[in-house]
Amino acid sequence: MRARTPSNLSTQIQLPEIESAIAPRDSSEKMLALMLEGGCKYWPTASLASVRCSVRCIRPISNWSCGFMAAWCTDARAWCRALMVLVIILLSTLAPWKAQAQNSLEDDWLALVALYDSTRGYQWRNNDNWSNATDTTPDAQSLDSWYGVTVDMQAGRVSELRLKDNGLNGKLPPHIGKLTHLTYLSLRDNYLDGEIPSEIGNLTQLKYLSLWSSDLEGDIPAEIWTLTELKVLNIGDNYELGGIIPPEVGNLTALDTLIVNWGKVSGRLPEEIGNLTNLRLLEIQQNQLVGKLPLSMTSLSQLAHLNFQGQELCVPRETAFQAWLAGVSEVYGSNCPVDRLPSHLGARIECVNGKAGDFECKNVDLLSHLSKRDIGAEHRILVNDIWGWTDPETNQEYALVGKENSVAMVDVTDQANPVYLGSLPSHDPDAVAIWRDMKVYRNHMFVVSDAIGYQNGMQIFDLTQLRGVDRASLPATFIETANYQEIGSAHNVFVHEETGYAYLTGSKGGRGRCGVGLHIVSVQDPMNPTFAGCHHEPQIGRSFSPGYVHDVQCVLYRGPDATYHGREICVAPG
Repeated sequence: MRARTPSNLSTQIQLPEIESAIAPRDSSEKMLALMLEGGCKYWPTASLASVRCSVRCIRPISNWSCGFMAAWCTDARAWCRALMVLVIILLSTLAPWKAQAQNSLEDDWLALVALYDSTRGYQWRNNDNWSNATDTTPDAQSLDSWYGVTVDMQAGRVSELRLKDNGLNGKLPPHIGKLTHLTYLSLRDNYLDGEIPSEIGNLTQLKYLSLWSSDLEGDIPAEIWTLTELKVLNIGDNYELGGIIPPEVGNLTALDTLIVNWGKVSGRLPEEIGNLTNLRLLEIQQNQLVGKLPLSMTSLSQLAHLNFQGQELCVPRETAFQAWLAGVSEVYGSNCPVDRLPSHLGARIECVNGKAGDFECKNVDLLSHLSKRDIGAEHRILVNDIWGWTDPETNQEYALVGKENSVAMVDVTDQANPVYLGSLPSHDPDAVAIWRDMKVYRNHMFVVSDAIGYQNGMQIFDLTQLRGVDRASLPATFIETANYQEIGSAHNVFVHEETGYAYLTGSKGGRGRCGVGLHIVSVQDPMNPTFAGCHHEPQIGRSFSPGYVHDVQCVLYRGPDATYHGREICVAPG
């Protein structure tokens, strides 16, 4: 005869043999509270690490059914064991999902390793402790010792990453978005290329972000404009970085500094820029922005520095805007004149109150302006020297502009409308130098560069070739006419037009005949330069470069001492 069991019977069965199989979790096991809709209910204890099997009769259909269920649950130890196995399986499937949803120090570590691998970390200027990374997640103290890494010890997460000017070369990996505790990220002055990953939008705690001066390209990701904690955003000096500044920029109301310059950002500046009432510095110059500055900018009462020059963006003439602009300490840009033409098309800009457009002036108007980009100087390419040539047959006038990797030829005959014709590349395509010097003799240009370690020689170019340039196919790439290979590089060249001798200073490489002193070349036949002599005095010059000559000027002597009449005298500082 079956004994009747009370309907509120609750029985607990210890299962110590499976306790070790379940790691402690948070309250996710609460999801498993109801296991049987109308019969047995599972009530988990505080932690599944010390799990008990507990059943209680709920909503019984009858005393008999409830008693039967309670008795069955009590007696059927195998049933409870099966139930707990089901719990274990379900929790084990949830565990990876939970681990992915909650970022940890391990995620930070993996993100840093991905950055190291993606940007040739073994070549960084400083990679202290980065190369010691193992297959095991380091603790917070160890990670904090990595160069440029700061760990918030209380949170146990990476909070700052400072790798400015550290030789990073490669792409930003999407893993950067795992560093969700970052408040400070500086990767400026490196050699990053490719696009900015959209995952950067995951760094919602960022207050400082600088990717300035690299080779980033593509459009600015929309996710950047969602980082509402930002106080400093600097993504300028990336010549191939484009896109627009969208209305969402108005969401970044904490911004103090916004730099998006020297790139390919296009379109108009949105009215929402006026929401950035904490902004003190705004640099958006040398892009492809057009139109007028938004009138909403008069709300930027804290703005002290504004630069928008070098594009078709100008200041509206409304009185209120002009009055506001007068209160901004530093302004670089132009008013919108009536029927304003692009600067490179030759709109004359008068010198007014010490400014002619973007430039300071005194009693001199600005006739025209070509930017670096207008003469083929791409990202990080410097412009360094200028010379000129007038064609004796056509009277066309040309500016010869030195760049790090070439010489630009610009027709300046119509001074209001200069025309960039093209460039003469270095003899050695890898020879990039911050200094290049040019001189002209007998309608030929003589070019030297400071590309130490390269066999660039002295380039010679017949300038009369500029007469036949196809103006419909600009810019052209010119080819040198001859090359003097007795040197590898030189700092300056001086050509004495009365004698037909070229004097090269600070020369290196080649046959090294003259050390770093004066290297003299006969260019009387420009197409056949020949070595003429040298002057080298080791007791002068610089301590690290004895005998070095930096520059030179030579004249034919016509002074009072008849003994030296007609002699060539050179003055050369060391």
